[in-house]
Order: sequence, then C-alpha cells, then structure tokens
Amino acid sequence: MSPMTKTRSHTDNLALIDNVNGTGLTLLLFGVLGSTWTLNATGVEDRGWMLAGMIITALALLTGLVGVARERHRSRTRKNS
Repeated sequence: MSPMTKTRSHTDNLALIDNVNGTGLTLLLFGVLGSTWTLNATGVEDRGWMLAGMIITALALLTGLVGVARERHRSRTRKNS
C-alpha cells in the first residue's frame, strides 16, 4: 500500500472548520463596516444616513455576537459530551 492511500480515523477529534461560525463573523464584519459608514455620514452631517448606519451597526454587532456565542456554546457542549 502506498503512503498516499493510508487513512487514519479521526472520530473523536473536531475539525477546525467545525468551530468556525461564518455567519456570526460575517455579521460582526458588517457591524464594523456599518460603523465606518456611520462615522462617514457623521462627518458630512447627513442625518438620514447616520441614523441608518447606527441601526445597521447595532443590529449587525448584536446578532453577530449572539451567533458567535451560540456557536461557542454548541461547540463546548458537543466537545464535553
């Protein structure tokens, strides 16, 4: 058997990709982008865009943090069981 065809079983190990929460991290990124949008609107004194940026930033950061926290909790409970 050649070395390229040997496989090992990893039944107990969690893959690194299992611990990555793409949705939560993406929402956190949108929160950071929303904050730059808000700061830019504040600099040009555009109240409408400033309010929209504040709402989008708050929602994206809040849902991103909740998503990351839920994924972390799910990963820990799966690891402990």
